[in-house]
Amino acid sequence: VARAALNTGDYARAAHYYANGLAIASTASDVEGQLVATTGLGNLTSLQGRWGEADDWYAKAISLCGAAFARERAQLLVNRSMTARERQQVDEAFTFLEEARHAWHDLTDADRAGWHNNKGLLELAQADLGSAEISFLSALRGDPDSFHKAMVLDNLAEVALLRGNHDLAEGRCREAEAYAIAHGSPRGLAQVYMRLGRIACQRGDANAVAFFEKARDLARGRAYPLLQAEIACEYAAFRGRFGEIAAARALLEEALQLLAEIGATTRSAQVQQDLAQLTE
Repeated sequence: VARAALNTGDYARAAHYYANGLAIASTASDVEGQLVATTGLGNLTSLQGRWGEADDWYAKAISLCGAAFARERAQLLVNRSMTARERQQVDEAFTFLEEARHAWHDLTDADRAGWHNNKGLLELAQADLGSAEISFLSALRGDPDSFHKAMVLDNLAEVALLRGNHDLAEGRCREAEAYAIAHGSPRGLAQVYMRLGRIACQRGDANAVAFFEKARDLARGRAYPLLQAEIACEYAAFRGRFGEIAAARALLEEALQLLAEIGATTRSAQVQQDLAQLTE
């Protein structure tokens, strides 16, 4: 029930059922049940951009693993690498990834693809574009499902975009779009259209508005408040570039409201800074 609520964006209901599940599993000394519930609570707070809380839940889940849950422990270490990356704790993020490799043979091909993708995102955060590209290509070779393949291709588009290769970036996005459609993923499509909007913006193309509006339509009213906020921020940057300060300000204020609703305080502080600079 908690997972179903999480997938539909009902975070309060998801939290309620995960907490109840954890209490029942603890009373019954059911380690696997506790592991599922604590991991779920980590995923819930992660989707809300509450990285510190998410990391605490993942750490609690790891403490439950022992030798019986080697694969789950490795997956949780990858999750902790992600939360460390989001908090700019680069060394710690790499340490978690390396520790996860100790259970490499317990992981599935899809798990390994996720490991490579997270390594690429960490390298991307350090502006190491060459290493990030290698990691993302390794993730693709791991044969992830259509949704994750779309996300890896979207990450490769970001690498191309940062290199100023707009044509390649657009090509990667179009590949990602096809996989997101095949998977039936509004979230994946919203992510891709946001990237296409950034590409058009860097080209100075006013048609970027069409991509941002598509992204907003796909994310609006769904279980993606953090993504909605990111789209609003990217759209604001586009509006500001074309001198539409009032529209940019409204979009940043919309992002702040979304972030406040899910308790994403770290990202809220960054957007507040962007808003203050825009006002100036």
